[in-house]
Amino acid sequence: MFEATFLGTAASTPSAERGLPAVLVQAAGERFLIDCGEGTQRQMLRAGSGFRRLGHVLLTHAHLDHVLGLGGLIATLGLMDLRETLRICGSRERMHFVAQYLGSLFPLPRAPVALEFVELQPGPVLTAGQFTVSCFPVISSPPWATMQR
Repeated sequence: MFEATFLGTAASTPSAERGLPAVLVQAAGERFLIDCGEGTQRQMLRAGSGFRRLGHVLLTHAHLDHVLGLGGLIATLGLMDLRETLRICGSRERMHFVAQYLGSLFPLPRAPVALEFVELQPGPVLTAGQFTVSCFPVISSPPWATMQR
């Protein structure tokens, strides 16, 4: 059994009712975020989930609205003096961007909490109890490739 809390479901622009992309998943004692848009911390508080025991942030793709909440989340985890390592997982392209982004906010490797950047490869990413989160490649065509003349 797992629990998914939709913290943000808006696209690139938040609305009064919807935050930017973020989903908190809890299963077999593990807690992880899928994406971390701006406002994720506030939505976690509103959902009553808090910040403890957050081990992974899985980034789905290379759009800013999915990652810009990371800086604030990491700062808050540091203020709470949480000692667990936060693993940030995504494609090579995404990990390069996130490392630069976070490095501009915090002098890495001395971020407020221990960070580990994990470049995803096809296969299992996280296994606990009776569940496994797996990664697989997705190929999408650019919008102009499907346009008709």
